[in-house]
Amino acid sequence: MKNQRSKKSLSPVVAAIFLISITIIVSVIVAAWMGALTFEYQGVDLVVAVDAGIYSVNNNIGVLNEDAVFDISIENYVNSSRTINLVIDAGQQVLLNETVVIEALSSKNLTVTQRLIFLGLWTIKFYEDKEISDIQQFSSDKEIVGGYSFVTVVNEAEADMRITQLNNIKLNTNLSIFAIFISILSVVVSAVHVMYARKQYMRDSKTRDKKRESAPAQKLKSLQRKSKKT
Repeated sequence: MKNQRSKKSLSPVVAAIFLISITIIVSVIVAAWMGALTFEYQGVDLVVAVDAGIYSVNNNIGVLNEDAVFDISIENYVNSSRTINLVIDAGQQVLLNETVVIEALSSKNLTVTQRLIFLGLWTIKFYEDKEISDIQQFSSDKEIVGGYSFVTVVNEAEADMRITQLNNIKLNTNLSIFAIFISILSVVVSAVHVMYARKQYMRDSKTRDKKRESAPAQKLKSLQRKSKKT
């Protein structure tokens, strides 16, 4: 039974692979959390990407009365044309409503410049007309196929203050993730240490058992040698 438990212990190679896997997973999580600066919606047959030129695209913050530039790319992967509605609104105010036709198996690039004349939340949404047929009705509905949002503040000072707050939140989040990684690493190292200690204990126990088993035989041989001498 002791030998069976020893054989089932975690090998050093498996422990090393486990440790490397955890490191890679944590690294991927951190990289994904940091994110890309360009928003991209990717469906099965349509890709919409928005590269926003605002005061802080990294934090999705714009400044009042500044011009925002949006470089938009739409790729159509189906063998038919698509009609996309581009809508920009600030709160309840619709500031742009433009229709874009994307030919079959093609792409289109757009550049939209918009002065940020309202405070608060701004959204850019992309809609596509979808026909919905039913036994009792036939109607047309719009499906959201992409979007991007940001917040406009009064001036650069407020924007910088918000950016500082967001950076502090990101820093604390990164530190928390790092602390979790260190904790996991410590657990793995402890597990490997316990594994080696257990193996060493099993080897020592086996050695002691062999010595105990051989002791009577050695004592008997010693007595036989003494009797022969006498």
